[in-house]
Amino acid sequence: MPRRVAEEDDALIAVMRRIALPVYAPSLFSAIAQNAVQILLPLYALEIGGGAALAAAVVGLRGAGTMIGDVPAGLLVTRIGDKGVMIVGLLAVLASVLAASVTTAVPLLAFASLGFGTGVGVWLLARMSFITETVRQHQRGRVISVLAGLQRAGALVGRPCRLPPASGASWPRRCWRGWATASAPAYS
Repeated sequence: MPRRVAEEDDALIAVMRRIALPVYAPSLFSAIAQNAVQILLPLYALEIGGGAALAAAVVGLRGAGTMIGDVPAGLLVTRIGDKGVMIVGLLAVLASVLAASVTTAVPLLAFASLGFGTGVGVWLLARMSFITETVRQHQRGRVISVLAGLQRAGALVGRPCRLPPASGASWPRRCWRGWATASAPAYS
């Protein structure tokens, strides 16, 4: 292997190690938790009195929140920086988790789902901005492909993970566990 290629590989590995804790670890935890919660959210909406259409709307609002959070997140990144916006996004996720865990009303669950999606959208945009500022342009593709792999690994691990903690508990407790796990990146 030519010396220059080896040096570039070493530089890439150094960059990946530097962003492992602030980017890769929270991304993996978030992907696992979001996939674990994916089935619990509509089931919880059904359990607390919503019909199938309302349960679907609750799930859809989570996705809509992700899109809603992108524009304000872009503006916030220019004012308070990437790390600050990541924290804001995770705090929004945490507040939504707490709201979802105590509600027995579908409208509040829908609002919490929207807030959860918005927080996730803010965090995702700030994470990509952080990568853009931290990683050299010729290394970004590899760094982002690792993020994509972590999302897929989270889907693979997260879906089966929802079953053991959820069994034997009431729906609010199941969702509380799932949503609390979804906010795990706030603690890392």
